[in-house]
Amino acid sequence: MNGLFSIPTDRVARKRKKAQGEGLLLPPRFCLRFSVEEDDVRIAGAPVKRADPGESSAADFYNQHNMGNIQTALQLGGCLARLYCGYIRKCQEPEPVLGQLAILFSYAVNRSIQCLPNSLIAQTVLSTFYNTVQQESAGLYQKVRDPVPFSLYILRDKRAEPSETYGDIFSSLCVGREDPRLVAMANREYEEFYRQCLQLAEGFSFQA
Repeated sequence: MNGLFSIPTDRVARKRKKAQGEGLLLPPRFCLRFSVEEDDVRIAGAPVKRADPGESSAADFYNQHNMGNIQTALQLGGCLARLYCGYIRKCQEPEPVLGQLAILFSYAVNRSIQCLPNSLIAQTVLSTFYNTVQQESAGLYQKVRDPVPFSLYILRDKRAEPSETYGDIFSSLCVGREDPRLVAMANREYEEFYRQCLQLAEGFSFQA
């Protein structure tokens, strides 16, 4: 090469030696490189926009609200809470039996709303249910916040062929053993309350 592009051999050797000393690797022949600013590099095509879970949830809520489903869910949650509180007040049982009944019945409420169209509606119903219970009775609300009994009922329902009834679990939570009276009472009361919750939930109409 000549003119502006001629590079003395000793300069190339010095550059190669310096680069090797810094841990770099130069090609055997010195190549002319053009410096390109990073800002000058452009990728063809429109940028890919990542989905925002928050935006998706907001859009779902907006759509459900426009269809009237959120308002219906709020009404259902309130009705379930009033049914629940009234049912507990009628129970003539001492503690800790009454406290365990409160948890068992709240589990029945959770199961009864599985028939609803989607998780957003179900969660709105459930949130309204617990908020209304708290307003009606702070003491009752505190009882249903114990996660251990709730988890035992969930595990029972996850088994393909449960070997124990709700009453069996209920009795062991109350007195630490199987009490035939408590087992029978819990099974009977649960089935009746669950039936009423399910009937109430199915009576509300949601738009698809």
